[in-house]
Amino acid sequence: MNYEQTLDYINSVRLNQWKLGLSRTRELLHMLGDPQDSLKFVHIGGTNGKGSTSAMIESVLRKAGYRTGIFPSPFIEEFRERIRVSGGKISEDDLCRITERVKAAADRMEDEPSHFEIVTAIGMVYFNERNCDIVVLEVGLGGEFDATNIIRAPEAAVLTNIGLDHTDFLGTTLAEIARTKAGIIKSGSHVIIYPNLPEVMDVLREVCEDRGCEMSIADFGRMIQLDTDLSGQTLLWKGQDLIFKLPLIGDYQMRNATVALTAIEILQEKGWDISDMAIIEGMSEAEWQARFELLSYDPVFILDGGHNSQCAEAVAESLRKYLPNTKLTLVIGMLRDKDYSAALDILLPFAEKCYCLTPESERALSADSLAELIREKGVSAESFETAEEILTKCFDEEAPVLAFGSLYMAGEIRKTHRRLSKKRIRDKAKSAREALSEEERDSFSKEICKKIAETEEYKKANIIFAYKYAGGEVRTDELEKAALAEGKLIAYPVCGAKSISNHLRADRENDYNLFTDGKDMVAVIPGEERDAWKESGCYGIREPALEKGKMIEPSGIDLIIAPCTSFDEELNRLGMGGGYYDGYLPKCENAKTFAVAFEVQKSDKIPTDEHDYAVNAVITEKTVYL
Repeated sequence: MNYEQTLDYINSVRLNQWKLGLSRTRELLHMLGDPQDSLKFVHIGGTNGKGSTSAMIESVLRKAGYRTGIFPSPFIEEFRERIRVSGGKISEDDLCRITERVKAAADRMEDEPSHFEIVTAIGMVYFNERNCDIVVLEVGLGGEFDATNIIRAPEAAVLTNIGLDHTDFLGTTLAEIARTKAGIIKSGSHVIIYPNLPEVMDVLREVCEDRGCEMSIADFGRMIQLDTDLSGQTLLWKGQDLIFKLPLIGDYQMRNATVALTAIEILQEKGWDISDMAIIEGMSEAEWQARFELLSYDPVFILDGGHNSQCAEAVAESLRKYLPNTKLTLVIGMLRDKDYSAALDILLPFAEKCYCLTPESERALSADSLAELIREKGVSAESFETAEEILTKCFDEEAPVLAFGSLYMAGEIRKTHRRLSKKRIRDKAKSAREALSEEERDSFSKEICKKIAETEEYKKANIIFAYKYAGGEVRTDELEKAALAEGKLIAYPVCGAKSISNHLRADRENDYNLFTDGKDMVAVIPGEERDAWKESGCYGIREPALEKGKMIEPSGIDLIIAPCTSFDEELNRLGMGGGYYDGYLPKCENAKTFAVAFEVQKSDKIPTDEHDYAVNAVITEKTVYL
């Protein structure tokens, strides 16, 4: 199966109803060699906070030097987020290969596994293949009969905040739901619990006592907030007296952090080697998408994939703290089987107006129905067909935005916001660059070339990959002349080379395939003939004639001088939008990459995609960013 076929298969069992019992999961995993039995786990259940608590624990364990697996649910933007090792998503090739194996086993079963059981099996096989030291395993639904509960006693069982949710499956009272979720408690585990109402705590204590498990209740008084703003919160973990910056904001994330670090302490007591520095760095780098996530400062755009009244209360608490007396545009999409009316009652007091979207789910509440209900509650509301329509309007209005609702909507909002943000940053930086006078561009370019020539990377380089400037870009002519005079070789990009390759001789076609793997950029040292250069290539930029020049293998390049339309201090670069450099730079495994730009092109922060490539330095007329 290719990647598309693999996702089609996984999604083909998406509509299977949740099935009681673990017999199918047990049978499927046994046919696959019981990979879960070779792994150690932190098992995390609860109603709210599972994802962010999992992310914190995994980040700390990874910083402690362990090879970690994490199995969050659901994904936000793409399926591969569901299965990660040491922070990296499962590759498309590995997902295809393992899914074929799981499918072959599932096809032999009389009782077809559910979607979540298939995904759980894929994860277990992958984590075992990658020899994970420990896996942070998030429960999908409930606990007792969830497919993840096939594991033996974990190193720690964590129960986050428990509330009313999935009452059609888990029970109609808090006590019933707590008992179902307490099904992950196994003899031999240490249990960490988020403090809750008495009817919940009574059930959890009873189950722990029956199964002989030691129980630790997170003490929220140990976590002190020293400072906070929309960029994160500085926290003090009392007892170990550790101070760290948590990028996840909201008082509820401070409580989730308390649960996470209580679990880390239990792991330390069990012999896991986790230093103070691992805790500080791990908590400071913890990431969890779509939970009061700040997508941009200007304008403020917050994304929260909450779906129940508890989530809405947490968001309201954060809005009162971080954006007091601020009216927002609410972008909302909800599922019809959730108590969306109660969530609206909590959040509409913060709304200036609402823009409604239908999430990509068969359980979705239509945007028209949602907008009508909001208007009945006294707030202006419009319905839209696409996330792009909504976000384009939000960007034009430049008002603060809260996007709230189903996680089925959150991924599309996040991707669309990133794409539109990049365009906005690109346009702003290009305008600033074009506002420079010809004299300024010429003077600044000379200063940039001088800074490059002074670097050790330039001095040591034999083959440099440069570019012919166009429009208002940094001019690199003087650097190229000096490099050639010093005996260095200069290669230039030919973009869109795949279409040009059709006109090459057979032997050159083989060269093209060798050096590009079919990608759309090649590095070419121009020939010496009079017609060795094309007058105009991709985007109107001068390029060497592919058929006249010598193609250079990416691994042979020592130094890359790359243009950009914008950059930030984290060394992210924003290209013109064609993606040629983004696809090519990672192949240049032996090269250092310098992006060049004028200081006016700097951005506070550039949103990044998985394929975006951070450079080694950005050089402007004012400074060298390393």
